[in-house]
Amino acid sequence: MPDPEDDKRGFCKVRKCSLIAYKEDLLLHRKSRKHLESEKKYNAGPTKKIIQFLTTNILKKRKVAELKVAAFIAEHCSTRTAVHLSELLNSLDDNSELLKGVKFHRTKCTALILNVISPCLLEDLILDVGNENYSLIIDESTAIDCTKMMSTSFKSLINEDVDATVSEWNALHRVEWEHPETAESFWVEVSENKNALDANRFERISKLALALLPLPFSNATVKRAFSLANLIKEKLRNRLAISSAESIIRLRFHLMNNGCINFVPSENMLNKFNANMYNTNNREENEAILNIFAEINN
Repeated sequence: MPDPEDDKRGFCKVRKCSLIAYKEDLLLHRKSRKHLESEKKYNAGPTKKIIQFLTTNILKKRKVAELKVAAFIAEHCSTRTAVHLSELLNSLDDNSELLKGVKFHRTKCTALILNVISPCLLEDLILDVGNENYSLIIDESTAIDCTKMMSTSFKSLINEDVDATVSEWNALHRVEWEHPETAESFWVEVSENKNALDANRFERISKLALALLPLPFSNATVKRAFSLANLIKEKLRNRLAISSAESIIRLRFHLMNNGCINFVPSENMLNKFNANMYNTNNREENEAILNIFAEINN
């Protein structure tokens, strides 16, 4: 139950003591020896489970606001600012029910990033990629062998039928194309060109060209991801779990183009925003992510 003297803390009716209102701290207190001994002497009825305090209905506007705040914190600052930022928002306008209703702390911020936003971004990425071909990575600096990645990668694309690929290339000028403005629009139109039998007329050459187009971007993106990972997980913060670092990198890459200001939470994120987002068995991972965000930008 809430502390009668401080609504931001919890209160144990069994031992009559004030507690920090974090789920993990409350669970540890409940399992402590002193609490268990006192609970045996307590005859006022069964104690409610901690999950019952978390199953409150939150308005959609408040969910959107708190998800945006979590994205802002992930992009710009540490989770240490979550509590103060929440209090600042509450004090900005006494007439705004939305601002006064925002409740934010480190545990909630971490749960939103790890268990709500990041999984939804991964699901969206998988849906976007679908059955399409992946962009090639030919960065030989990360390989220990002497194999030339360019030759081995494109060998599978042309299916060893070089003559057919060259024939398709020589036939490109015979067609009047509608979108030759950019390389991307041109080769997409080429890949969609059909003959009378509804078969792709330029399947080989378009497949090769579309695989070549993202090469400069895919390799640079991979190197940028490694640089970002090195900034997040360094020698002083090497306890950070791989899944936690992956969540941070995924969110920062998503916000790289539009930023947290234009971040729009999806319906899937709003549905995952519930009490179940706190259910995790990896406590060390949560502690590591809290520490990494606390030390970033210092």
